[in-house]
Parts: sequence; C-alpha cells; structure tokens
Amino acid sequence: MPLSSQEALDGVVAARFHDRRRTDLRPTLTPELIAEHERQPFGQHSDALRRVLTYLGSFSIEGKLVVEYDGDEGWYVSRFTTTRAGLRTERVAGPHPTVGAAAHAVFLSRVRLVFGVAA
Repeated sequence: MPLSSQEALDGVVAARFHDRRRTDLRPTLTPELIAEHERQPFGQHSDALRRVLTYLGSFSIEGKLVVEYDGDEGWYVSRFTTTRAGLRTERVAGPHPTVGAAAHAVFLSRVRLVFGVAA
C-alpha cells in the first residue's frame, strides 16, 4: 500500500497501534477491575488497571474529560474544548459528592468511549 506522505504513514501506524492496544486491554476490563477503580481511583493500582489508565491517558487533550471543583456545589466532570480564546472546559456531568466519585465517572465514560464496553 503506497502512502503519499509521512502524515499518512503516521496515521496508519497510529491506527494499528490503537487497534492492538484496545484488543490487548479489552479482556482486562472485568467487573473486578471496574470495582477496583471505584474503590480507589487514585494511588496504587493493580498492573491491569495501571495499563488501562496509562492507555486512556495517552490521548490528545481536546475532548478529554477532566474533574473540576466548584466550591460548595461539588465536583463536576468537564470536557476540554477549543475556542478562539483558547482551551476551556464545559461541564458535562455532576455534581458528584467527592473527587473520587467524579474521577470514577470520568473513567467509566472513557472506557465506554475508547473500548466500547458498557462498564
């Protein structure tokens, strides 16, 4: 398959890499792994959860979900968006009672989006 540019080659390589990573990681997305993240979204994780989190963190910033705190209102899940003024966030879920609950909501959302798994 002839490629017309370095950019085209980079796209093919990236697509193959992501297909392989999703295929390798999908079997590790068990109810136990999801429960582990819910119990402890921060800190030490099992090898399988660490691998999933590392992969989920490898994507570009635009469109990425993050956790934001809004004083008395609580914790929100927000999405990075790009505007003429620069990078900003837009709330998509919340409020959540704790930062851990909001982080777990981000994790579940990313697992559904990236792996197509209903967690």
